[in-house]
Amino acid sequence: MNVVANNITDNDCTRMVDHKDWKVDPDGSFFCFCANETVNGFEFDFETFPWHLIPKDMPVVCDMSSNIGTKNVPYDKLAMIYMGA
Repeated sequence: MNVVANNITDNDCTRMVDHKDWKVDPDGSFFCFCANETVNGFEFDFETFPWHLIPKDMPVVCDMSSNIGTKNVPYDKLAMIYMGA
């Protein structure tokens, strides 16, 4: 597993690590991220998400456990969405 950005250790989940510091493995099987961190209120904005950093043919998986149904979802960019309780 390659950790692209660790928002917990770097920013205490209050803001995202600067995208220029992301380290996406071009040989990865997929790219997975959590769209919303509920304790501190950090949430990705799909409009400004750095889609260009993810290799074109790499499947993108998104955990939307806490924010599914709260915003428009770019289904055309996501291979899978999952939710848990």
